Amino acid sequence: MTGDPRLRDRLQVAAESYELDTEAARSSVAVGVQTRQRNRRIAAFVVVAVIVGLLVDAVTEAPFDHGMPANPSPSVVVPPRTLSRGHQDAAILGLDGSPIGRIPGLPADASELDLSPDHRMLAFVTADGGVQARIATIQVDGTHLRMLTPQNAIAEQPAWSPDGSRIAFKWSPDGGHTDIYVMDADGSNFTRLTRDPFEDSAPRWSPDGSTVIYVNAGTRRWKDQQFLQSPDIYTVPAAGGHPTRLTSEPGPDLYPDYSPDGTQIVYRHGDELRVMNADGSGSHVLLPSGSYFAPRWSPDGERITYGTYSGSYRPNVGFEGTKLKRPLLILHVLDVATGASSPVGRTGFVYDLNAPIWWSNDAILIRRVGV
Repeated sequence: MTGDPRLRDRLQVAAESYELDTEAARSSVAVGVQTRQRNRRIAAFVVVAVIVGLLVDAVTEAPFDHGMPANPSPSVVVPPRTLSRGHQDAAILGLDGSPIGRIPGLPADASELDLSPDHRMLAFVTADGGVQARIATIQVDGTHLRMLTPQNAIAEQPAWSPDGSRIAFKWSPDGGHTDIYVMDADGSNFTRLTRDPFEDSAPRWSPDGSTVIYVNAGTRRWKDQQFLQSPDIYTVPAAGGHPTRLTSEPGPDLYPDYSPDGTQIVYRHGDELRVMNADGSGSHVLLPSGSYFAPRWSPDGERITYGTYSGSYRPNVGFEGTKLKRPLLILHVLDVATGASSPVGRTGFVYDLNAPIWWSNDAILIRRVGV
């Protein structure tokens, strides 16, 4: 440690401060021995504090994990910018599509963003310069990037728990079929929730944190949910336990998301946008035949945002370490009470799991692409 120039400098300052204090004590007859002893105690405390501070510095300067500052502001975002066709950013938009701000610092191939409940962190997927998808987190001010899952094991679709302490995700540790796992928000304590021989994906939490809802692929295994032929929606206790099947109608059931009060689930059935009760009963149509992707409830439960397919062009964007042409989706908002739906300006995004995120009841965070 004494080879560190910062430590030498700080110890020198502490020593000089001690000498000044003790010299002052000697010059004062009234102060005497008691004052000198007090000064020695103060100087010792200063030296210990300097060493502790340097140890903290060393820990916070580790690669990918710079530590979390105390009480970071959840409102720290940079000004918005004009987005060129085919380029991506993470923008916060008003419901008319007007840009409010954006999240800096994301890797070019970042996808599948999810916002922590306190609005301070994003979880997302990146190949981290390689070819295998990994889950990482970053603060909303673009600092403190941290890789959570190991290399050479495909991990995708992170979803924060309501209390922000855990992240559910789909994982394929051996490169085979995927299951739903949960880990602590720092990347520790991996727990496997499902063990089905077919692909499990799209985990989301119930508002009380007790349950994880997900899609089981049934007899087909594809990377993109919309191409699965027989997927159904299941739930599993977040602490582990036996899965419960919620849907069984012919046709694919995809993209489940709980309402804020936990009583309903929005999802896509076939080419319809539907809502059902949390136990799988009472399914009814919100929007008839169409292309509906990645629906998400607003915090107050009054709106649902989702994407619709656009054939105008296929953006060539970074994705898991490569550049791929992906389908273009256009962001919409549905008023649940009236059934009225409208586009959020001309906001595009790619990949059906780049789901829109409600920043507030009046703003949406989206991994948008220029259209």
